Amino acid sequence: MAKKIIIFDFDGTIADSKKIWTSSIKQALDRHRYFFDIKKIEENLGPKLKVTFHNLKVNDSHDKIRHEVHEQVMKKLHKIKSCPNIKEILKYFRKNKKFKVDLMTNSPRRIIIPLLKKIRILNFFDDIYCAEDFDTKEEKIRSIANRMKIKVKDIVYIGDKTHDIIVGKKAKCTFFIILNCSWDKEILKKRKDKFILKEIKQLKTAIN
Repeated sequence: MAKKIIIFDFDGTIADSKKIWTSSIKQALDRHRYFFDIKKIEENLGPKLKVTFHNLKVNDSHDKIRHEVHEQVMKKLHKIKSCPNIKEILKYFRKNKKFKVDLMTNSPRRIIIPLLKKIRILNFFDDIYCAEDFDTKEEKIRSIANRMKIKVKDIVYIGDKTHDIIVGKKAKCTFFIILNCSWDKEILKKRKDKFILKEIKQLKTAIN
């Protein structure tokens, strides 16, 4: 029997990193005279930073601003902490032979790998997909299903943002949204959808 694949998002799902990213984005945009308040930036977070800038009508044709954002985030890596109970959950599913545990993030590899080492969970994942490895998450999820010769519904995507709901629905996979340190917590906690879980520990009973 083929294994189910659990794919975890990183920012807001595994790591409490919202303030680091928003402050770094604002700092870079301010330097280039694109002035947005934090709320406006937060409203456009979720997809890759290139898409966020496109939605904000920020001209970053040479990737200069994105590079500056990444440099700022790199300087603040020591401030980023893991979300509650994440190690417990990763260990739980890694020990269960029915599951393959992966990571998929819109952040670049040069940021994610040092962070995974810092949090001490690098070895908890079978495969790690970073921004350089795909165009959109939903396309990559379908591609993984084809490559592994499993049904898309046997892939479980774990995220934290409203954008992750869109990813799950477009990919047509199983998905859950975790509110522990969600970037969209104030919006999502008002919803009553069954796929929205208050704590990541609930995945133990939600996924079978």
